Amino acid sequence: MTKIKPDRFTRVYNSDGTITLYKNGKKDFRGTEADLAVHLGDKPLPAPKAKKDKPLSRAARWAKACAEAISALEELQSLQEEFTNWKDGLPENLQNSTLGEKLETICDLDIEGALSTCQEADGTDVPLGFGRD
Repeated sequence: MTKIKPDRFTRVYNSDGTITLYKNGKKDFRGTEADLAVHLGDKPLPAPKAKKDKPLSRAARWAKACAEAISALEELQSLQEEFTNWKDGLPENLQNSTLGEKLETICDLDIEGALSTCQEADGTDVPLGFGRD
């Protein structure tokens, strides 16, 4: 018993606006998009396969992670300033309450130190590898 392989279609868009359709590696059609629909009749053309994205290098991933971390820490620093203003504006009877303790906890976080560490990491010279250093 022989297995029938499914047809493989490749669609190529030409510079003159026409389409060339290859079926199993052989040229099957060349014409406009409208002519292709007539050529195929009721049979839909399979969607082209999505190309896989090339993964980023370690150095690029490092730089991207540093940039995202710095952005997030700057946002946290801005929010921490808002919480500090809120805490400073609390009446004296709420300073020792649960709300005051939670605000104090947020205000005591060392976001500035984490931000400087991320900025230092962003400025490091990352090895490229494979003799490119």
